[in-house]
Amino acid sequence: MQRPYNFALTAIAQGRTVLIYSGVTARSAKHVKTADRLALVDGVMYVDGVSAKGLTICVRPMRS
Repeated sequence: MQRPYNFALTAIAQGRTVLIYSGVTARSAKHVKTADRLALVDGVMYVDGVSAKGLTICVRPMRS
């Protein structure tokens, strides 16, 4: 999970919002705007203290 963690940190550093959710039809997603909500412990990424293993991690599309 090192690559998704690096991806999320890079996006946050660029000022983008990272969405973390479960599955394609998720009703809600975590909107992560600051890196202090993420942690990498023993190769597993955590968001707000909850494992992100198996969750979808993407960058929120920019509004025009």
